[in-house]
Amino acid sequence: MRILFPIFLAFIFVCIEQTTSYFVCPPNEFFDSCGSACFPTCQRPPTKICIRRCEINCFCMPGFIRDEISGKCVRICP
Repeated sequence: MRILFPIFLAFIFVCIEQTTSYFVCPPNEFFDSCGSACFPTCQRPPTKICIRRCEINCFCMPGFIRDEISGKCVRICP
């Protein structure tokens, strides 16, 4: 039983590393494993009502907003 626990922990760390290593975010973005599903964009203003659902994705850094046309996080919408 004592041998199984360290093996289990190693397995968990490997899985977490592989899960997050696939997400290399572009400039001005960060990875979040449970970000908001209702983030505002240049083309879609913030909503007052949002469902509580985690999105695994790259999100814009504070002070940036996503331009859906270019797909980039920008400081000022075009």
